[in-house]
Amino acid sequence: MDDHSGAGMPLDDREQQILAELEKSLYEQHPDLARVVDKMKRAGTKKLRWSILGVVAGMVIVLVAFTAQTLVALAGFAIIVVSATGLVQGLLARHRANPENAQSPKKPGGNWKNPFRPS
Repeated sequence: MDDHSGAGMPLDDREQQILAELEKSLYEQHPDLARVVDKMKRAGTKKLRWSILGVVAGMVIVLVAFTAQTLVALAGFAIIVVSATGLVQGLLARHRANPENAQSPKKPGGNWKNPFRPS
């Protein structure tokens, strides 16, 4: 069972037992669905880790090569841009996948307010 520390109140022993039974039931009754969900979780986390690593590596390349080799520094900047784009897309996908962030049909933008659009 995954540890969801930091997400709401911790579960007591009885609630953890109920959750474990529900997970076991899901794996027994719908093994294909359970495999797909697990695979999606791992793929999303892996993509976010690679994106963060790319941003950090790009920053290091820019800082090291900025004064000596401008083209290498520009390549580092391109790595930062591509990695940051992947990071933002991954975080937005994770945000949309969370049922607590479901968008209301009345509000197409969800709870987000556009600062440039008059209310």
